[in-house]
Order: sequence, then structure tokens, then C-alpha cells
Amino acid sequence: MRIATLATILLGVSLLTTGLLAQKQGAALGNFQAAFARDQKTYQTLEEKQRTLKALGAFDSARVTRALVEAYATLEREVTPYAEKRRKLLPRSKSSVTYPLREKLQPIRNLQDEILEALSAQRSDDSLAAMVRLLLRSRKNLPLTLQIALANRASEQGEKDLDTLPTLADKKKLPDEEMLVLLRLFARLGTRAQGSGPWILARLASRNADVRAEAILALAALRWPGSIEPLVARLPVEEGRLRDLVADTLARFTGQDLGPNEKSWRGWLQEEGVPYLRGWKELGTELPKKKRKVEGTGTYFDIPQDGTSILYVFDISLSMRNPMKRQRQAGDSASSPGKERRFDRLLRELHAALDGLTPNKQFGLLGFANRLYRFSDGQLPATPKNIAKAKAWLAGLELELQTNIYDALDLAFYSAGRGSSDRYYPLTVDTIFFLSDGAPTRPKTTTKGRARGLGQDVPDEILSAVRRWNPLRRIRIHTIGLGIRGPRANGLLRGLAEQNGGTYVRR
Repeated sequence: MRIATLATILLGVSLLTTGLLAQKQGAALGNFQAAFARDQKTYQTLEEKQRTLKALGAFDSARVTRALVEAYATLEREVTPYAEKRRKLLPRSKSSVTYPLREKLQPIRNLQDEILEALSAQRSDDSLAAMVRLLLRSRKNLPLTLQIALANRASEQGEKDLDTLPTLADKKKLPDEEMLVLLRLFARLGTRAQGSGPWILARLASRNADVRAEAILALAALRWPGSIEPLVARLPVEEGRLRDLVADTLARFTGQDLGPNEKSWRGWLQEEGVPYLRGWKELGTELPKKKRKVEGTGTYFDIPQDGTSILYVFDISLSMRNPMKRQRQAGDSASSPGKERRFDRLLRELHAALDGLTPNKQFGLLGFANRLYRFSDGQLPATPKNIAKAKAWLAGLELELQTNIYDALDLAFYSAGRGSSDRYYPLTVDTIFFLSDGAPTRPKTTTKGRARGLGQDVPDEILSAVRRWNPLRRIRIHTIGLGIRGPRANGLLRGLAEQNGGTYVRR
């Protein structure tokens, strides 16, 4: 009898505790949703938003997850007008004109980043299940950056709970934008998603090259034996970077680097490939036995120019007149000068890079300092006539104050065809070469919003912005540091390359 009484007491205490916790969560949710209501502008309620967001972090549930997602989407609607106005001003305005608008949007962007951190802390089964449901059922109302964050977190959900995703995706006939997100989710699942391999293989027939690329990357992560022969069959079908991506995936699977030649791969599969095709040997356990040369047309600072539409973004701040060690050229005498200006080195490398392009490729030039200077409004074919005009344009550039990296990257991505929101647009640029010789700067502003001098910019804010501008990493960024010193500039350029599939070199 006493045991039954004790059990009853414990049950009552448990129910009481659960009820109190539910009440506290309800109160925190109410305060949070009131602070993030659509009519509550962030510049008026920033501290309240931060306080209620912090309070909500103590809870982990599907209700909290849905509230966080809705708050992020509300902030996106608030920030979009500022971002659109800034981008319209970028090609013709000084940084002192564009920066005040950035000051208005930055607190909102910071709040969005904090919400993403809060979502990453949601780990209960109910929360993860809610993310999957939101990803598939409410995607049209969610910014693409948020969709990707949900996909990354939802990948921690058990594979049994995600088995229905391919069926739901086919039933809903997902547009390409959401298809890319779902493929990235399977890539995050890795070998756990091998059961979805046939569905991913079917995406290789998509007319959209970006969908095919994400499907290849997902298959690479799955390491599923059933994908080997279909990938070999894609080699004569794909071109350029996609063909190289298929060949690289096969090389990582098998440890054999046979290049993008279908006959070579079929011959090897017939002689040695049975253990891989039948799953007797785990894929991806051996490094390629030889390094294949990357196909491309010329190089830029020794980085292959393997993109089809390349945008060169480069620093023209006053520090680019500083000297750097000059690589001795053939024919130099012992008395030849041993140093050249950083800007001269840039011009020499850029001229050689342009000369290496073939007419079937496209290019653009964007110099940045206080203002942004574009050679052309859009990408141009790499014809001898256009390259000659580009060299003449480069010769007329003058160095000026400031290293306005944030605006340069913003305009670069805008030029690539991405709008100010996280929606999907066709790209006109697939590769960015970004060069700088120092840490980023930005205007200082007074309490009245006027620019007064320069201050240091925040690398983390730039990297966070690039993650929004390039959420699917469709654009590869290679970075070059000329005479770079100090962790801020070095870390920024390295981070840009590492987070966007590129290479970082220092000279």
C-alpha cells in the first residue's frame, strides 16, 4: 500500500513539474512571438527581441522550432527592402552612401544568425521531426538560407524517419530550388541515406545543371556501390566542371584516377571493379593513385581557370602601391630591380590570365576601394577584342583609399544573378577570383549617420553575408592574398575559399 502511495506521489510530482515547465515554455513563447510580430520593427525592439530569444533557448520542442522559423522569415521580410536598396546603389556610390543602409540591416542579419544558432540547439526528436515537416510543407514561405539550415539539422533525424522523403518529394513535384535543398540533406546523411540512392540517381537526368551537380555530390557522400556504373555513363554526357566532378567522385570511390574517359573506366571496371560494384570493398577508403591534371584554360596566380564564366574581383586600395618581391623573369640582368608594386603584380597576372581564356568562356572585372569599378555591366565573351578593351580599362584604373570588401562581394554576387533575397536565380558567373592585400575596412559613422573616417570591418559579418549570398555554394571562390599579414585578413581570405569550394594562395 505504501509503495502504491509513493508511486502516486512521484507521478503527481512528475505531472506537476511537467505542467510548470509547459507553463514556462508557453510564457516564453508568448513573449517571443509578441517581440517578433510583423509590426515590430527591429530598430525599435532590438533589445526585447534579443532578450526573448535568449529566454526561449531554455526550451526544446516542436513549438519552439516553429516559432524560431517564423521569426527568421519575418526578419527576412523586414530586411529585404534595405538589401535591395543597397544593391541598387553599389555600382555608382561611395561606401559612405551604402554603409548607413548596411548599419540598418546588420542588426537584423545578426538576429537571424542568432536564430540559426538557436535552431542548431534544438535536438529533441519532436524538434527534428518538426524541421523535416517544415522543410517539405512550408518551403515556399522560407528563405533558402533557412531551408538549408533546417536540412542540415534534420539530417540528424534517424534514417527511418526520413525514408518517406523521396516519396513525398515526388508527390509534391518539388521545383528545382527545393530539390537542391533536399539533395543537400541526403548528402548530409551520407551512408545512412543509401536507401535513397535510386531516387538521387534519377536526378542525374534533370535538365538543371545545378540539380545534377548536387545529385553527384550527394552520391559521393552516400558511397553507394549502385551509383558507380551510372556515374561512368554520365562522363560522355556531362561537360566541363560537371564532368570533372563525376570523374573526381569515381576517383574518390575507387582510388583510381582515370580522368573523365568513359572507356578507361569501363575497362578498369571489367578487369578490377567487381569488388566495388558488388559492395565487397568499401568505397572511398583509398586515395587516388595518381593526381590528374585539372583541365582548364590558363591559370591565375597558379590556380586553374576551370570555370566557364569568371569574375575577377581585385583590390585597388592605396596599399596596393606597396612593393613586394618580384619573381625574376627570363632575360633579367643582375641589376634588374628585385621588387615591383603589388598592383603591378596584379596587372601582370591578370593580363596572363585573360590571355589564357578561350572565346567560349566569359569574364568580368571588378575593382574595389572606396567605390566599386566594373569593366562591364555583365559578363563578356573572352574574344581578342574584349580582352584588348579590358587591358586598356585596367591601365586607366587609379588607386584610392579604403578596402571595401563587403560591398565588392555583395556586387559580385548580385552580378552573378542572385537577387537580394534567398531565392534561386540562374547564374551568369560560376567562378570568382578574389584578390586583396589587406584587412577589410568600412566607414565610421557619427550619431547623425554621417561618415567620418575609416574603421576595421568585421570578417565574421562578411563570411556570414557570403553564406547568405551563396547558400548552395554554386559559385566557387578562389582567393589570393598579396603581401597579406595578420590573422584578420589572412583568416578572411582563407575562410572565403574554404567555405565556397575554392583555393587560397598567398604571394
